[in-house]
Amino acid sequence: MASGLPAALKAAGLSPTTIGYAPTPGSLQDIEDGKITAGLGVDFPVALWMAVDVAARLVLGEALTPGEQAGSAPEQLLEQKDITFDPSKGWTGYRLTWLARRSASEQYPLMRSAPTPGRIPPGSTFSAR
Repeated sequence: MASGLPAALKAAGLSPTTIGYAPTPGSLQDIEDGKITAGLGVDFPVALWMAVDVAARLVLGEALTPGEQAGSAPEQLLEQKDITFDPSKGWTGYRLTWLARRSASEQYPLMRSAPTPGRIPPGSTFSAR
């Protein structure tokens, strides 16, 4: 996000409001320490998973979720009060405790609608263009 910025601002005697995008673990630590004001946390692994899920749903003819239709991935403005987790592990919009309470079919909705023999024509191939 802004590696070296807090030290440079301190050396220059400046203390502006600083807001960054997609904070790294180091930047999250700077937010927790009060060296950076905030950062817009974007959950890239979940966004990537959503993109793959959208592609799989479209191939299978399944309906998209409202979040997938909107094209939104988990985001949060992270301020010092929001860093209640280990910054060295990065930020995610979801917590493992939340997932642990859900069944496998709830965690992985496509498991309920996995292709059955004959649903995808034999010999079908997919290629990147």
